Amino acid sequence: MLYGSFYQSPIGQMLILSNGKQLVAIYFVGQKNYLQQIKDDISMQSDKICDLVKAWLDEYFFGQCPSIRSLPIYLSGTPFLKDLWLELMNIPYGQVLSYSELAKIITLKNKNKKISPRLVGMLLGKNPLMIIVPCHRVVGKNGSLVGYVGGLEKKEFLLKLEGNIS
Repeated sequence: MLYGSFYQSPIGQMLILSNGKQLVAIYFVGQKNYLQQIKDDISMQSDKICDLVKAWLDEYFFGQCPSIRSLPIYLSGTPFLKDLWLELMNIPYGQVLSYSELAKIITLKNKNKKISPRLVGMLLGKNPLMIIVPCHRVVGKNGSLVGYVGGLEKKEFLLKLEGNIS
């Protein structure tokens, strides 16, 4: 059983999902892959985790830098995906990393098994924890805004909010 609650952000409505102990997913309503991976029943009632995430998002959208580590989150996926999610969480607020740079980091973590920037981009599209696991901080090699499942206008907004672009 999952608990669900909607959150109205400045860039669109979001759905927060909790298992009662941890944040399981947060999506922009209608985004690609929206709820595709969720198999559990969803009770559309907020719980303490959903409320905690809403407060975190309020701080974030107010331009503050709340700690990702303050949220009880469930990282789903294979060990490889979990490594990728953790690496995204290491990108500091206000900074970006290119797909190429992220691919190099993940390659080193995986005993030099070559990981391509294209694969990294494809996998980031499966991120179930939008904003919290900040895949929006990954940009093209030349700093261009490419590849965000929530939409490039949302990525641009988030990076501006964090002071990455003007």
